[in-house]
Amino acid sequence: ALHAAVDEFYDRLVEDESLAEFFEGVTMENLKEHQRKFMRMAFTKIPEGINVVEFMHSKHERLFLMGLDETHFDAVAGHFVGTLNALGVAQREIDE
Repeated sequence: ALHAAVDEFYDRLVEDESLAEFFEGVTMENLKEHQRKFMRMAFTKIPEGINVVEFMHSKHERLFLMGLDETHFDAVAGHFVGTLNALGVAQREIDE
């Protein structure tokens, strides 16, 4: 299920004109694998010593320099919710 969710999620992201530039020149299979690893960690217990804010900022620093901001975050969050809806995840679980 995680594999399908990540594939659906990134299909949505690269098709969004407001986000597409952030994926230019990116090897999508590598990015998807990193996302799967992150989700496995996020959906279980985040290891002690990992500052999630710093981790996310360091992984997206190049994108911030390209102009990534809260409007892009909102679009990404919307695509994530859309992905979960498309995969039939219950609304109460999405709201968590």
